[in-house]
Amino acid sequence: EESIGILPRTLDVIFNSLINRVDKCVFKPDGRNALARRRLELERSDIGVELANRYVERRRVSGANPDLACAVFVSYIEIYNEVCYDLLEEPLLKADGTRTLSGKDIKLGANNMFYVGNTTEVEVDSSDEALEQFYRGQERRRVGDTLLNKQSSRSHSIFNIRVVMASCLPNTCYPDADPTKIHVSQLSLVDLAGSERTKRTGNEGARLIESGKINQGLSVLRQCFEKLRDNQLRDKAVAVSYRESKITHLFKNFFEGTGKVRMIICLNPKPEDFSENQGVLNFAQLSKDIAVSEGNEIMPPSESGFPVSRRDFLKWLNELGPIHASKKTVLSFPSPPPFTVSGSADAESIARLRDYYQHSAQEYSSLHAIFERRAAEMEQHLQRALCTVDLQEVRIQQLEAERDETERLLSTLTYKMKQMRHENLNLRQRLERCESEENEKLNQEEEHRRRERLYQEQLRKKEKTLHQVREICERPLVSSTRRFKSIENIHNTVTVDGGDLISDAKTAPNEELSTPHRVALARQKWEARTANQNATKTRTGYYNARFHRRSKSANSRVIDHQPRNRIPEGTILQPRMPKFSKTRNKLSAEELKKCSDYVLTHQEVDKEGHLTTQVVKGECIPTAGGGTAVRFNDVERLSHESPKKF
Repeated sequence: EESIGILPRTLDVIFNSLINRVDKCVFKPDGRNALARRRLELERSDIGVELANRYVERRRVSGANPDLACAVFVSYIEIYNEVCYDLLEEPLLKADGTRTLSGKDIKLGANNMFYVGNTTEVEVDSSDEALEQFYRGQERRRVGDTLLNKQSSRSHSIFNIRVVMASCLPNTCYPDADPTKIHVSQLSLVDLAGSERTKRTGNEGARLIESGKINQGLSVLRQCFEKLRDNQLRDKAVAVSYRESKITHLFKNFFEGTGKVRMIICLNPKPEDFSENQGVLNFAQLSKDIAVSEGNEIMPPSESGFPVSRRDFLKWLNELGPIHASKKTVLSFPSPPPFTVSGSADAESIARLRDYYQHSAQEYSSLHAIFERRAAEMEQHLQRALCTVDLQEVRIQQLEAERDETERLLSTLTYKMKQMRHENLNLRQRLERCESEENEKLNQEEEHRRRERLYQEQLRKKEKTLHQVREICERPLVSSTRRFKSIENIHNTVTVDGGDLISDAKTAPNEELSTPHRVALARQKWEARTANQNATKTRTGYYNARFHRRSKSANSRVIDHQPRNRIPEGTILQPRMPKFSKTRNKLSAEELKKCSDYVLTHQEVDKEGHLTTQVVKGECIPTAGGGTAVRFNDVERLSHESPKKF
């Protein structure tokens, strides 16, 4: 109900207040701001526009004369780029196949009223038909897309509602054909396009021209209002330039007192529209200070006081049928005065008697006419009273039916409201339970996060302590014992093509070799045997044949792969790595590709708690696919054992 809109509410009130509406095609517009009675009835045209279900206003205004036949006409005008267009007119077909509306001129009528010439005025019988015409014109109205509004009006629009009234012929519901007895009332609803700033709208090209024309029309309207206000404050009036804009030129008569003007302003509560809202409020204050003088308006005949329309009264008389009443009238007169006639020569008595009866006949005729007139008036008053009573009874029955329907609807809505309240209560209880569960979950999650933070803090402290212990354990031991040399430095042997081992000349052949020497000799024998076997076998293609042997030069690159948490051995014997070796806890393919030897350190603890450290050694061999393969060829172990076994 609150969002029904001004136009639908206005149309509903107008049609609710008009009592004696005539059939369509009784009046016709002449295209010159005047209307006349149509002699031939035309068929109604179907627009084909469907309206959605909407709220219908039930209120009405009093003052309509039921003795006047009335009709309603609507028209829709658009002022685009200072040119008037008829939105209810069929567009013209151009040579290129496009359709466009033709421009209209503003003219001065016979009653000194400005109007748009040759516009289409459509007679409507209800507010829905008027809204159909409005929506039909809205489809042709020019709108555009700007940065501020996707459906921005690019023109001023005027929707005219004209109520035509005329006196009815005696004993009929048809209006009189005399044009001088036709009265026209007009209500114009004007939608002014809003003022636009190019900086905010970002208009270019045609949109920029439209904005300029809109701002020009609004500026002229403001100037006219300022001059009207100044003329009220000054003794000498200044001419108001109405003709500089179409909108002011068309409504010149309204501003000068022929009609009444009301303004409704629209504001946008957004903070960025403060300057526009301030300008609109200043314009509204300016228009409020103007007092429009009242002109000489021609009022239609006043109502007779009979609350029933002429159409309904004639319909009631037809349903009532002819009334058969006695036409005999008995009038009593005083007795004639006594007289005597002395003879045929008594002319005086005969003349006196003739005068008496002539006077009696005249008095009888006069009284009979008065009686007939009063009887007719009495009959008319009685008919109107009976018609009013009958129609009021019908109206009461209709109101009772509407009341029953409203009560049924109210009971249905009350039942639905109770159901909705019950559902609302259930949903509220469910919402409270969900909120309590959610709060409990949030508390649990918060407690879990608190415990997690506490655990992480304890873990960081333990890691810090463990790191300090690891640093202490991994410090190099200073020993007075002589470090053993590497196997390559202890035993210097070479391998010949035949696979035989040639010992150094300084080494005695019968000298008993120590344990490191025996390990070195065994390793060299195994390498020589493996090399001979690999030379005779057919290669599978997994290894790159060019790199099946690597040089054992001093510049070889060795990568030492250590465990992340290595346990210190605490032994005197310690693994010794080459000088240019790299120690890593996490190995990548790129680092492995750049190395020639690979050493993996692995630690195990047996059931008795003895620690065994294994150093697994291998060669890095490039593969045919571009990767790196490791061929393990030796394992060294460093372990702790209990002396009880020996």
